[in-house]
Formats: sequence, C-alpha cells, structure tokens
Amino acid sequence: MKRLLAALCALTLCASLAACTSDPSSQISSSSGDSESSSQSSSQSSSQSSEESKAERPSADEIVGSWDGQTYKNEWAGVTFTLPETWVALTTDQISQVLGAGAEVVADGLGTSGDSLSAKVGDTDIYAYYAISADGGAFYFLDLFDKEAGQVPSMTAKEYAQQVVALMKSMDNISVTATDIVDDTFCGMSGVSYDIEMTIEGVTQSEHFFVGEKDNYFLGFCSGSTTEDGATSLKALLESCAQL
Repeated sequence: MKRLLAALCALTLCASLAACTSDPSSQISSSSGDSESSSQSSSQSSSQSSEESKAERPSADEIVGSWDGQTYKNEWAGVTFTLPETWVALTTDQISQVLGAGAEVVADGLGTSGDSLSAKVGDTDIYAYYAISADGGAFYFLDLFDKEAGQVPSMTAKEYAQQVVALMKSMDNISVTATDIVDDTFCGMSGVSYDIEMTIEGVTQSEHFFVGEKDNYFLGFCSGSTTEDGATSLKALLESCAQL
C-alpha cells in the first residue's frame, strides 16, 4: 500500500513536470481561447521581459527556502509553515527517488519515456520542498517551474494550470476528475487554484493545487491525501501556513 501511495504522490510531481513538455495548444481546450489570445498578444514583448528577468533572477538557494527543525521558511516566496511531528521533509535525493517511481507510471499513461520526464528536474523544475506523513497517506510540496527554461515566458498561471489538468486527464492508466480553475490567493499571493481526484488501482487521492507567479517562476503548491489520518494531519499543516 505504501508503495502505491508513493506512486500516487509521484504522479503529481511528474504531471507538473510534463505539463510544459508539449505545445500548450495541443492540451488546452478551446474554452481557453481568451487566455490563449492574451498569451499571443503578450509574446510581442516577451524578448524584452526575458532580458529584464535575467537581470533580476534570484539564486537557486534563495528560492528553495530553508528548514529549521520542522519549520520551513521561504523569504522569497513569502511562506512559512510547521510540519506535524509525524511528518518528514524529504531530501533532494529522496525527492528524486519519489519522482522516479512515478515517472514510469506517467510515461505509461502518456506513451513517452520516464527518463525524459525525470530529466526535467533541475532544468525546468526545482522542488523547494516535499513533505510526507509517516504513513504515506498525505503530502505537501512546492514545485518551482522556470518559465524561461520551459520556453513559455508568456504563459499565464491559468494556462499552466489548464495544461496540468489536461495532461493528467489524458493519461489512460488513471482516472481524473477536476474542478474549475478559479482565481484565488494563498499567503498573500495571487494566483489560481483547483481540486483534483485521481484514482489508480482502486486507490483515490484528493489533491488541491494553487499556482502563483513570481520572478518568472510558477509556484505550484500541491497538497493531497489518501487516508483519513493523512487528511487530518494535512489540515493541521495547512492551518500553520502563514505569510512572511
């Protein structure tokens, strides 16, 4: 069971990674025409914006934040929270292992290579943190997606969210349902949010996503649970989240 729960968690990591590996127009439905039009018009100034952003780009150490015991702080993102005692923050190597476990599942569903998805870590995506409950029944992570490295400098947070949802729904080895993507705020940050339920091999996981943007990065906060105990401890974790 724990192996399956880990795979479910990794699926979300990999789906976020894979979201911008293909042309957005091939995944986003026609209902997003307004946002696509906006993206096209803004592309005229993308070159200038790109040069400006390069001069202002923060360092990798700055954007990932730091841990002090069970408390996480990220001055750049303006977020802090404290993990419940039974939760652990994974190391970079452990995150890579979780990602690898889920990459093959995602690759099977998309008909692509798991290695090609895993290779994106450190290139387009940096995981500031990935925390998981002791029983594997809940998780919480922050994915930082580099729009420049992903070659989508004009993409909006809503378009990015649409891409993730569309890609997850396109996988033929899992069942996915999603709510509408709506404007939202989290710890003082403006962005969009949505909920997803995904099922694999009879196990269902509920997930909540919030996508914000800063310094040409998408900040993807994702939390999820598969067990009642996991959901309870996750609620306590999220209640500790505060703006810095």
